[in-house]
Amino acid sequence: MSDTGTAARRLTPSGSNAARTHGWVFIHAARRPFFAHLESELGALFGSPARLQWSQQSAVPGSWRTEFPWAGPSGTAAALMSRLRMFPHLYAEATEHAVGESPGMRFALTPDLGLWSAAMSASGDVMVNESALRTALGGAHDAMVARIEELLGEPWDAALEPLRASGERTSAPLLRVV
Repeated sequence: MSDTGTAARRLTPSGSNAARTHGWVFIHAARRPFFAHLESELGALFGSPARLQWSQQSAVPGSWRTEFPWAGPSGTAAALMSRLRMFPHLYAEATEHAVGESPGMRFALTPDLGLWSAAMSASGDVMVNESALRTALGGAHDAMVARIEELLGEPWDAALEPLRASGERTSAPLLRVV
């Protein structure tokens, strides 16, 4: 069973001079009582009502999933994940493609781990800055390995992988901030 609707229509953000980019949002698990609130937050960000298509998430009983592409100014994925992190029990990911001199971004959110983000190369690899890597290398071996895994988002990938593979795929309309 799925709830169907239409995506937000095109809008012009006020005062946005940021470079244009695009990406995907994956809400892997959300509770039904939060649908209206989630769609309201997305509508506020994209400037138009967001009516998402939800399907059951078999990996988390009582949860639902959705995914959709988006287009808008650089920084949209960060703004979106900042809004999503306030919802309890939410599992989500977002990507933002590289544009100009700005790298792409990847975000992951779980209730237990919180929010993780990293720069992403054009080929989808996580990019770790030199300072963070040097700090990780300064610890004992086990601590170093754990810190490098954290920098790469390994704990988030491990938590999200079972949710990525389960549930029906939704036909996702593009949400656009123009």
